[in-house]
Amino acid sequence: MYLSIQYLRGVAALSVVFVHLEFQLKRLGYEGIWPRALEGGVDIFFVISGFVIWTAAERHSASIGDFAYRRLARIVPLYWLVTSAIVIMALLMPQLLQSTRFDLNHIIASYLFLPYEAPNQQLIYPILVAGWTLNYEIFFYAIFALCLAAPSKIRLALLSTVIVGLTLFGQIANPENTILRYWCDPIILEFLYGIFAAVLVRKVPASNASALLLAILALLSWLSLTSFNSYMHRAFALGIPAVLLVFAAVLLERSNHVKRYLWAERLGDSSYALYLTHGIVLSAVTQVWRLLGISNDYLAAFSVFAILSCVFVGFATYFLIDQPMHKWFRRKPKLTTYPAQPVS
Repeated sequence: MYLSIQYLRGVAALSVVFVHLEFQLKRLGYEGIWPRALEGGVDIFFVISGFVIWTAAERHSASIGDFAYRRLARIVPLYWLVTSAIVIMALLMPQLLQSTRFDLNHIIASYLFLPYEAPNQQLIYPILVAGWTLNYEIFFYAIFALCLAAPSKIRLALLSTVIVGLTLFGQIANPENTILRYWCDPIILEFLYGIFAAVLVRKVPASNASALLLAILALLSWLSLTSFNSYMHRAFALGIPAVLLVFAAVLLERSNHVKRYLWAERLGDSSYALYLTHGIVLSAVTQVWRLLGISNDYLAAFSVFAILSCVFVGFATYFLIDQPMHKWFRRKPKLTTYPAQPVS
């Protein structure tokens, strides 16, 4: 897999951490502006997911069962583990949680990756809030798995028809059912963006000029779409810059201008663990900061410490828990050869 994709995973994860840091700063009294558009890290993840899944499927054939097992084995164990930790804290030490509320149906839906309206929030997200993106990931995997049954020649057309069709249905019918409304959100188009990027990237001549031009275009579109059109859906305001950025990064690597940096590669490896744990870490750091009675004049120091803490816990979780657990699941059962891709 491309090094540039690994690097972008790390960038995307840190972007999400930085965006969510704002909520903790506000609890400490911060009232300034914040670069909310950095939440586009999620959109980069979705584009990368489509890119990686399509690229892997083209390089190695796999049955529906093999594909489903590999993807679930990569996603589910750590997610369930972190979710279980939150559920235990909600039951035994609710005072440690600043916003989580206990609801049995909500917990069940969280484990099953089903969209569910959080109690008293009027928002749809699981117990582990960051898991809202995984509800979309699992849904995309289900669509892709079913499309694997189709001949490879029509697979792209079938995927496009299903994803675009779901989006159009959601916009036209505006279904009241929570699950259906969630799965028909235009954000699922970002997986399709990644698929088309994977298809097109090998057809475009690799060069510094084309990669640089796309990167600049991604930056300009991100600035313009997020700054001047707040009513545009994120699938366009953030999704379009995301796919341009991914496309530019891969083109740049194909022109042999991406060097290997171990720390950046490891950050990409641990991006899934960082993404799942950062909310807990940010909350914990905030509560410790309050207990220590440190003045709010040092919020810059708090921000640096909070981000470094998230990165440290993400690395520790990846190397001590996620990686060993993933290796164990890959051994059981023995399946058709299929490359395990890092989670997007």
